Amino acid sequence: MEIRPQNEILAPVAIPPKPQQAAPTPIAIRETTNDTFRTPLAQRLRAAFQAAPEVRDEAVAHGRVLATDPQYPPMERLNAMAELLVLGASRAAGE
Repeated sequence: MEIRPQNEILAPVAIPPKPQQAAPTPIAIRETTNDTFRTPLAQRLRAAFQAAPEVRDEAVAHGRVLATDPQYPPMERLNAMAELLVLGASRAAGE
């Protein structure tokens, strides 16, 4: 049996660097649709959706008014939301 001293100096071992990974190649995805539901109502809904603007000016204006109103949202609504959050947290904790 060979006994080695604890302070024996070992030769350092070089750790090989990790190989650099190339950026993933984007996969071209063919645009497909599973939309085969064809009824007059569905067609009217599609037409209305396509005709609707992406940004509704009246909704943006209303949001700006609410954002500048220091009384919005009302304290009653904030209290109701806080109560819901506390009840949800209590249920999640098993109380």
